[in-house]
Amino acid sequence: MASGQSNATLDRVMARPGRQIDLHRLLEETSRTLANIDLEHGCEMQQLERSRTDLAMKRNIAESLRRRHLERREPYVRLIMDLRHRIMAPSPDGLRAAS
Repeated sequence: MASGQSNATLDRVMARPGRQIDLHRLLEETSRTLANIDLEHGCEMQQLERSRTDLAMKRNIAESLRRRHLERREPYVRLIMDLRHRIMAPSPDGLRAAS
């Protein structure tokens, strides 16, 4: 995500009146989700490597798995980048989010 752009989902969550969002906790949960997606992809790739599938077919399957993996992880990567930016950005009173 280019700097200056924001994550629309995060904007909607943050805009809810009367609700305070713990950005650090959201960052941790999102990071865990991304780690699970990466782990699942690694397991799928290992399973493919161990299979007796034809080598040319394996290459095609591996490429499909890589594309799907990147598509699945992309929104989480954007959200993590946005959360980090918001955590580090000064608040209106000149302070940053507490660690």
